[in-house]
Amino acid sequence: MDRQRYLVSEHLDSALGMKNGEVANGAKIDKGLSAAARRYGHNGHLEARVNGAPEFDDALNRISYKITVKEGPQFKMGKLTIKDSRKQMQTPIRKMETSKRRGV
Repeated sequence: MDRQRYLVSEHLDSALGMKNGEVANGAKIDKGLSAAARRYGHNGHLEARVNGAPEFDDALNRISYKITVKEGPQFKMGKLTIKDSRKQMQTPIRKMETSKRRGV
């Protein structure tokens, strides 16, 4: 499994949800690849791409996948601006921002 650096192999294995020797399930493999990409997205790698290339072994009736991960840049949250004419929405958000700045 090729990956740049963020997730360790065990985390990717759990996200993919397939185990060695299990009956191949294309829908489950696709779902697992999407889940792995979402794991990267939850950690700021919003442009992460996780691709699987099948390798068939007809003699053994097996399929293996070479998984390639391209993390892309890790994004950090910038300024959050909420435009809402209702003051009751703006006040709690400003309190949260102030608390975070003070380290509360």
